[in-house]
Amino acid sequence: SVVDPGVGTNRKSVVLKTKNGQYFVSPDNGTLTLVAQTLGIDSVREIDEKANRLKGSEKSYTFHGRDVYAYTGARLASGAITFEQVGPELPPKV
Repeated sequence: SVVDPGVGTNRKSVVLKTKNGQYFVSPDNGTLTLVAQTLGIDSVREIDEKANRLKGSEKSYTFHGRDVYAYTGARLASGAITFEQVGPELPPKV
């Protein structure tokens, strides 16, 4: 599920990689704090929405869960993109 009351604002969209190699795709709004505390953070990348957004959804800022998070997560899980292709690395904090 996506908890994103800030959709359409300037908050970042991120993918967090845990120390055991799991990926979590989410807005950077504090929802990953428990994940970070329990599983640890290996690294975090900001989603480059120009490269990792459902084609044809560029004008919509209502459905980031579908247009950005699910799309990026599915591409990452399927091997269509690597973690490095998600976008630029961010400091490992949430």
